[in-house]
Amino acid sequence: EFGDVHVHRKGATRAFPRDYDDPQAGHPILIPGSNRDSSFILRAAEHAHLSGYSVNHGSGRRMSRGAAKKMFKQAEVDAAYKEAGIVVNTDGMVPIDESKDCYKSSREVVEAVTRAGLATIEHELVPLASIKGTE
Repeated sequence: EFGDVHVHRKGATRAFPRDYDDPQAGHPILIPGSNRDSSFILRAAEHAHLSGYSVNHGSGRRMSRGAAKKMFKQAEVDAAYKEAGIVVNTDGMVPIDESKDCYKSSREVVEAVTRAGLATIEHELVPLASIKGTE
């Protein structure tokens, strides 16, 4: 439909259907969530060509790093992760600017992709641990 083109993706990942390159496997689409939210493995769907065989590459930030550091308290963020049973770093301290509430809901983002007919959900992955470098 687009002819011969080169697709440059910024903030997106490829979404090729099963018959695009490998009829048996297709290309899995990885959509990571925050470190306390589900991540998803998707498959391209019927209308993937309408987006140039591209979908978003993650759930996306809800707020800036600076805003997060002003809004959230370290002890509250750490306690929420501990209560959720997610192991974070060796010291248990969650980088505030990488915490769950800094990101959009991965489920809502993936639902928008599936409603548009761009992809279907193959698997949902739930985080057990998060290792993140600090300054």
